[in-house]
Amino acid sequence: RRIFQKSIYKRINLALFNSIGQEKVWVDADIFPSKKLAYVQEGSSHFKYEAIQDAQKKSGLSGNPVFLWVGNLDKNKDPFTILKAFHRIVRDYPEARLYMLYRFENLLQEIEAFLDLFPKLKAAVHILGRKKREELEVIYNSANYFVLGSYSEGSGYSLLEAMACGCVPIVTDISSFRTFTENGKYGKLFKPGDDYGLELSIRMLMEEDWEENSEKVRNHFVQNLSYDALGEKMMGYYRGLV
Repeated sequence: RRIFQKSIYKRINLALFNSIGQEKVWVDADIFPSKKLAYVQEGSSHFKYEAIQDAQKKSGLSGNPVFLWVGNLDKNKDPFTILKAFHRIVRDYPEARLYMLYRFENLLQEIEAFLDLFPKLKAAVHILGRKKREELEVIYNSANYFVLGSYSEGSGYSLLEAMACGCVPIVTDISSFRTFTENGKYGKLFKPGDDYGLELSIRMLMEEDWEENSEKVRNHFVQNLSYDALGEKMMGYYRGLV
């Protein structure tokens, strides 16, 4: 297969990867030379920003601050790392709330059993389950922070949606998330599985001005991650090849 790939891919002028680091296996196998690589995310989000106070009136979400999780309840997304860190956060911030949305509920029973062990944590965590696509935009706009514990992602559409709405991301230090947040410049990154690293990231961000960080995240999304920015980047690559 490698011989076939090398032969066919010699015809390619440019190979596009979603984020830096994902090309490694191809370069190491001498299938794509590094001079023929470029980076651009595979898609974006049409979600628009709405003031958090207005959005919360519509969604019913409340808390000070509000954290949002949007991802499947499975081992790759690692909800338990999030819950362990949040358990310690609510001790000092009893008004903090975590809302969890998901499609697949592989670990739901285990999560519910874990929450039953800690009444204060259970009171602060709201498992919302599945939501229709048209409901998501207002929910994202109702949150201050977006958290996710993924070990690997090809991309990360929920992160892009959150950033479009001004949610400040606190996500794992993996290839695509590093790219979208510019190595944590917009939000915070923590090592996968490191609940103490997540807790520290949360505490650091909560000491900063959320509105200022939210505006920076929104502006970064518009300028670098939106469909308009994506189109401009692609046109640049096309012009360069021509």
